[in-house]
Amino acid sequence: PAWTRQIKEPALPLGRVLCLGDDLSMGPIEGGWYGPERKAFLREMYAGFDRWDDPAEPDACLEEDWAAYTAAAEALRQLPAGEKVRLWVDRTPEAVCGAYAATGLLCERRAGISLMRLRPYRFRPADGSAVTLKGWGEADPEQLADWVEERVLPVQIARYTGWQWEQLRQENSPLRALV
Repeated sequence: PAWTRQIKEPALPLGRVLCLGDDLSMGPIEGGWYGPERKAFLREMYAGFDRWDDPAEPDACLEEDWAAYTAAAEALRQLPAGEKVRLWVDRTPEAVCGAYAATGLLCERRAGISLMRLRPYRFRPADGSAVTLKGWGEADPEQLADWVEERVLPVQIARYTGWQWEQLRQENSPLRALV
């Protein structure tokens, strides 16, 4: 479509990159993106992982991650009004929920938002067969330009997406899925 173009080279020099990091597709979000209920949920989740040698490790890891999550959210809140932002998103629930949450914050800043979307498929040059990926983590870094489509998000759609995030926040279900 006309609103989509394949990116072969970055249109603008790369600036600051923020990783939102937290998987907002599960757990409480009603008290805020990075509210106390969210941190308590993550603490429980981290404690349940079997990879810890030392019982203090989950808390230390959570505190480090929490600092990064809140710093990224705060950086979005502090963007100068009208800043242009690219959100990388695929079709996984965690990426979609993160994009919704970020869009809600970015609308408040009147940011110009582009979605860097994972193409649904591409054809292999060698044999013409279709290849699909579920998420960005499956893409070969050297072939990212072949997988990305940039879509400028109209202001009305950005506001609607922010509204959808508010609806999810108020619903506060323990799991948010993409059908």
